[in-house]
Amino acid sequence: MHVLYRLRLIVVCFFSIVLTACGGGGTAEMSESESLTSTVFAEPSGPLCSKRKDDICSQPTASAITLPQLIATLLDPDGPYVELEMFGNAENTHQKSEANEEGLFALEGTADYSGVKKSAVIGRQTIKIDGKVYSYSSDESDAYQFLAGPYSAAHGDVIRVPSLNHLMTWFSQAENTASFISVPGSSTTTIDAYTWVSAIGLLTDKAGVHLPGIQNLEYAGYVSFSGGNWAPMAGTQFFSRTQVRCPITFELDHRFGYLTSPGAACTTEDGVALDLSIARLQVRHSRVTDDVTNSAAATANGPADGIPDRPPVAALMDANAVGGAVYGPNADYLFIQGSGPSGDFYVLAARTN
Repeated sequence: MHVLYRLRLIVVCFFSIVLTACGGGGTAEMSESESLTSTVFAEPSGPLCSKRKDDICSQPTASAITLPQLIATLLDPDGPYVELEMFGNAENTHQKSEANEEGLFALEGTADYSGVKKSAVIGRQTIKIDGKVYSYSSDESDAYQFLAGPYSAAHGDVIRVPSLNHLMTWFSQAENTASFISVPGSSTTTIDAYTWVSAIGLLTDKAGVHLPGIQNLEYAGYVSFSGGNWAPMAGTQFFSRTQVRCPITFELDHRFGYLTSPGAACTTEDGVALDLSIARLQVRHSRVTDDVTNSAAATANGPADGIPDRPPVAALMDANAVGGAVYGPNADYLFIQGSGPSGDFYVLAARTN
């Protein structure tokens, strides 16, 4: 007898990013006005909703509002609609597994990675993105909660934000379809998933940034890479994918918007090695762009899923799309994402000078 269960899950969520900036000294001297008259940082947006189109407020910048204030506005059931433009990493994945008397085995697996720009209109307990409308509600008892679609907390769709005292907040969109087929002696599970991950932040603008005597802004943080073709690893329950996080540094020449990094190379305690290189990127209006093809490349070698004692995986990535932003009143944070056909990465870094 065949039993078929199908579950369709749609989730749109927020969750916090925490980084701590450090104090320090400057490097080379320059005129602050050089940067403020260039196109490196965004023009001030003015007060929230001072600019509207079709009753939708334009994206605010860092001198207009704080992130907790913006999130509170987005959660207000009687508040305005706000349009946010973001670059994010998208993943389309397919995996099929079988459980039988001998154990659990991976049968099928594929993955496709890409970098995608999207516009989301958020407000009045709705999120409009990709021509679709997701609903959510909020509860401030001990944390913000987001419920997407017709599901309740019993379905595990509650996303908690324990604190909003930060300069960036994750934003993600996911649509997953899972099927379960059971026959005597075995069962198979198939999961097809689409995820798109970005961040909500406040772009640095010329009205707030203060950069006396500093030519290069220095940043330190980490890069997180995940990749692999998700092919089933024969005779195991695992798929060919791995993940790793390494330290990384950047410098931003805020006269011309040149963003450079020596890249990242490390081997983690879990035995995953990463070698990542990044070409010079460009910052315009506080958004990070790549002006060259294949602006980042990575090689990762280590156990499946980055977990010790699992079979080894080799993952390669040539990024064909890189984007991101400079966030915070004083160019406080970098958020960068990149993606290629076989992997993606993101960078979180805080100013150190």
